[in-house]
Amino acid sequence: MAMRVKIMKRWGGFCLPLSVWKEFISQTLKQPTGKAFLENLFEAAANTQSVDICEALLELGADPNRLMMTESCHVQRPIQLAVEYWVGNEEFLQLLIHFGADVNLVSGEEDACPALFKAAKEHTLQSVKALVDAGADLWASIEHEEVMYTALAAAVESDWRHSYESDHDEDQQEVSCCRRGVEILSYLLPHYDREDDHDMIQSALVMAATRGRRDLAMILLDAGADANETSIQGYTPLICAVHHSYRAEMVLMAQLLLENGADPNMGTYESRGIDMGPIHLAASKGGEEKMLKLLLSYGAHINAPAYSATDTEVSQFSGSEDGDSDFGWHGEGKESSTALQLALLPPTSRYMTKSSRPALLLLRAGANLTGGEFASASALNSIELMQELVRRGDVDVNEVDSSGRNALEICIKHQSVGLFEYLIQAGTSMDRPNLVKEACKGGNRQIVKLLLDHGAALQCEGNEGSLLVAAAKSKNWELMSWLIDLQDLPYSSRALCVAVTSGIGTDQSNEIHLASLLRKRHRTKTGDILEGTALAYAAFWNQNWVTDRLLKFWHTGDCILPLVEDVGYYTLIEGPYQLKRSYGTQRQYWKDPNAIRCSIILPFILANDWPTIRSLLDAGYRPDRLSLLVATRSHPLTEIQRLTSHMHIRDISRGSREKLETPLQAAIRSRRRDVVEHFLNLGVDVNASSTTCSQALGYEEEDRVIPARTALQHAVALKDLSMIDLLLDAGANVNSPAAEFKGATALQIAAATGQIGLARRLIALGADIDAPGANFGGRTALQAAAERGRLDMVQFLLECGVCSDQYETAVDIALAHGYMATVETIQDWMSSEGKDEGI
Repeated sequence: MAMRVKIMKRWGGFCLPLSVWKEFISQTLKQPTGKAFLENLFEAAANTQSVDICEALLELGADPNRLMMTESCHVQRPIQLAVEYWVGNEEFLQLLIHFGADVNLVSGEEDACPALFKAAKEHTLQSVKALVDAGADLWASIEHEEVMYTALAAAVESDWRHSYESDHDEDQQEVSCCRRGVEILSYLLPHYDREDDHDMIQSALVMAATRGRRDLAMILLDAGADANETSIQGYTPLICAVHHSYRAEMVLMAQLLLENGADPNMGTYESRGIDMGPIHLAASKGGEEKMLKLLLSYGAHINAPAYSATDTEVSQFSGSEDGDSDFGWHGEGKESSTALQLALLPPTSRYMTKSSRPALLLLRAGANLTGGEFASASALNSIELMQELVRRGDVDVNEVDSSGRNALEICIKHQSVGLFEYLIQAGTSMDRPNLVKEACKGGNRQIVKLLLDHGAALQCEGNEGSLLVAAAKSKNWELMSWLIDLQDLPYSSRALCVAVTSGIGTDQSNEIHLASLLRKRHRTKTGDILEGTALAYAAFWNQNWVTDRLLKFWHTGDCILPLVEDVGYYTLIEGPYQLKRSYGTQRQYWKDPNAIRCSIILPFILANDWPTIRSLLDAGYRPDRLSLLVATRSHPLTEIQRLTSHMHIRDISRGSREKLETPLQAAIRSRRRDVVEHFLNLGVDVNASSTTCSQALGYEEEDRVIPARTALQHAVALKDLSMIDLLLDAGANVNSPAAEFKGATALQIAAATGQIGLARRLIALGADIDAPGANFGGRTALQAAAERGRLDMVQFLLECGVCSDQYETAVDIALAHGYMATVETIQDWMSSEGKDEGI
């Protein structure tokens, strides 16, 4: 956006009348450069909504249907852009229609919405009318998660950016009279036939139920929609309303549907192995008590079973990619669950809470017990619920749930002393493996003591020190020290790692507990990688009292970071901000085989603790290549020189991992000429390849990547001429091949960025003008210039004799991006070559 705003400011800065500009541009249109100027200026004017300039350019022949790159980083038609929510310019829309824009054209991108859909959802009734009057296709549709998405469905969503909560029908009717959705839907519906277009009307009702729009649902029901008919995905309107029952207005939405004949027992996806009625959904979604009461009052079968399905079917039903259904399914295979069992299941998401009230409601309404309810109910942390189950007289207090845990094991997670005491008094067995360990993990010393006082075994399954590990996870340092004193437990490096990464070092008053943990550690023992990981954590967070204590022991020199390979490397190189979040959210990351392993020096580099680094180097610890790579980005040259003095030239030349760039490449990206000169003076390989895997590193979907490039390719991309001179003098190869994934040669980068002078120089030095593009997402020099609409570069490359095999592809690429002047230039060149060959 900044570039286009700059273009328009420069345009206006000349302070010449628009008529003068029109005359000037009109005289250049016979030349390809004039056409290219017209195209690019129209793109800039459209993206900045400079309507007067757009009008002048359209009068000069700018194409109102051309494809263009918009500020949303998508290729769109101007008519689509005009009705985007962040544009919303009716004057621009009317202008495009006036100049003959095809209102039904869309870009070639997947799921591209017609302008009418966008207007109905994001814009005004006037925009919708303008598009319909201009011939917009009212019967167009695209596939959507829940419905067949049409202009009607889009109209239902028109107010989605505004909160929509109303507790009373009367209030809602008053508000709805002036709501945009009602106006647009009321305008569109008469264009549809009640019978022929029933599917579209029905899909809109399902969407209205999903959004809680009772006002729109009434309009659609009056238009012939059926309260019991499913959408193309198999959802009934009632199922959709119940699915979103965490929203207050959904109870009223469900009531409206029930009043209009919705079947409270009609399941969903019966043909695909899932038979789940509204009552099961209400129970599993967090158990909205009001929704359950409503469904029961309309005759929902309280004991009807719901049948689950295969993982694939559950994933499709819930919309969850990993098969973890939003609807509360647990376990595998086609098993049945009652509404009560679903109400007793723990939340399926950390963002979801469940109350014991729905389960109590179902029990008191006559829900049957089928086994396992007592164990499952303990997860809801309600003594009242447990008492209600015991009062039924047909429960076994030692039964287990589907995972094999009894009520005590499940209750430990919630650390409710009162419920724990009640379960023990009720006779729930404590003869369960790892019961004390799980209590230690919970961190409640009172519960641990309660278990021990009632004869629970202190020993547990697992590795030595697992009790200490469990206590460390709880962050209850007094409990950890108490356990050490109680049983004289041996030292565990794993417990140390857990304690430090759980935050024991945040308060120096915990020093007594760290000393208790280290008391039995032999001073002559070499620390393992877990101790190194603890040291790394303390170093990163500048917990100096912890690092001082741990550095008294000799370590192997390695540690593990809470980052996995690939994007983790990007995080390290580009800055530690993400590492801070990873340290805060990742638990026991050292168990991940893909976690990054590095020198213990690296965390001190991230903490900018160079005095300690110098001490470590003097003590014999060595930096690895990853440490040098991270230091190269922004740390002092003197410290980088100190690191390289402890490294072999082979390690300085190569990337620290097969997927990473070399230190020289990193120094160029960071524009650190002093560091580049230092590396070149050391004799590093200036032509080292751009990583073994040749793939961009980082978050490609967010356009935050480190592209795989050689040193020269990086310098060309940065347009750093002085760095380019330095590298060429050092023997940089102008024909280093493009990386396999979206890579580019130096000439291809110059072509894409319009550096004609540099391109001419590279060709003079022997750069291959016809070098192939990357295997994946690559472009030749000509194709790269055509993709960016670089008409001058395209002309230059054609004159330099680029191979004619590239012409057609270059034309297709330019056409797909709306650069017609570029298309015409290449086509004219093709024609002239054809004539020459004929001669």
